[in-house]
Amino acid sequence: MDQDALDRFDAAYPEARLDGLCDARIRRARVTIALARLDLAVAQGNLERQDGARVTALDTTRRLIACVPTDGNAWLRHAMVATSALGLTADVMESFAQADRLAPFEGWVLRGRLPFYADLASRGLEAFREPARRDFRLLVEFGMDRAGVVKAVQRWPDLFKETYLALLARMKERERRRHYAAADQVELDVGQPKRPGEIVPFLDPPGTGGVRP
Repeated sequence: MDQDALDRFDAAYPEARLDGLCDARIRRARVTIALARLDLAVAQGNLERQDGARVTALDTTRRLIACVPTDGNAWLRHAMVATSALGLTADVMESFAQADRLAPFEGWVLRGRLPFYADLASRGLEAFREPARRDFRLLVEFGMDRAGVVKAVQRWPDLFKETYLALLARMKERERRRHYAAADQVELDVGQPKRPGEIVPFLDPPGTGGVRP
């Protein structure tokens, strides 16, 4: 999303027109736009614009939470932005706790939460180590994003690989093979059997059983 698209949305839905309005769809759209604006400012390396975009993102997430206090994703996005602005304060940690309580198993929320928790845990923040592993186990058990699972193991092996190997050992053979295939795609070793070489009879003498490496 580019700056022109963001500006057009702001012109169509200025915050001044929304004062006192609790329309969850519009509030969620404004959060999406605010986060996109922050991402764009970060990508451009514009520190002044980043500061303004961060303030706006915090404000829009707060307004969404006030409108829909049971929206776990809103609490998560607020906590993520607040972490970059304020650090891990008690209020920020409470926002993370609310996100966990209100959206513990929603796959699309989990996929946004997992890398954030994993990054914090990999930086030595022990409070996020077990939540990251919990979300990783859920992602594996959902069974719908094997590519995402193996990429997480590849990116944070110290955090997830041991857990993944234990989960693989308990899987049914058919599901385990699917995970092995996903791991093969990114050349990740999770104990899968090596794929047999390709027999090339016209290059090997008869009866030798030659195999191309």
